[in-house]
Amino acid sequence: MNKLLTILSVVLVSAIMFSCGVKKKKTKYIKDNFQELKEAFPEAQVTIVKDSIKLIFPNNVTFKVASSELLPAFESKITRFANIMKKYSKTNLLITGFTDDSGEAEKNMKLSLDRAQAVKQYLMKSSVAESRLFTWGLGEKNPIASNATAEGKAKNRRVEFVVLYKPN
Repeated sequence: MNKLLTILSVVLVSAIMFSCGVKKKKTKYIKDNFQELKEAFPEAQVTIVKDSIKLIFPNNVTFKVASSELLPAFESKITRFANIMKKYSKTNLLITGFTDDSGEAEKNMKLSLDRAQAVKQYLMKSSVAESRLFTWGLGEKNPIASNATAEGKAKNRRVEFVVLYKPN
């Protein structure tokens, strides 16, 4: 019985130590990725949320009103973003599109998804594996600014990136 308890104790301690090592590696990996994104995009809002990174580019470089066509300034940022993401292959990307509240909610929902998918296509063109990319459109939901002003509406026309760690 004592031998069984000893073996179980060793297994349990080993499992705890291993999981702590994996968590430390994961935390360092995410922090390194965060730091590189923060340095590469000082104009963007880059934050760590639990074990993920959230990145939002300023609205003046993303999309025209009522369009999912990427502005040239946004394309260059997405290219740089793709180059960084290729270095961090243990991540997946959730790309969420948003709109302001102008127009019909149903059209805004479609436009937000179209924006997310346009970014996904550009990332794939920049050699980020499709299997790592997930899109979602939320339309006019979750505004980050008031839709009562032109400036607020512009901020709400955006795509947000969530970088998620995926162990191999």
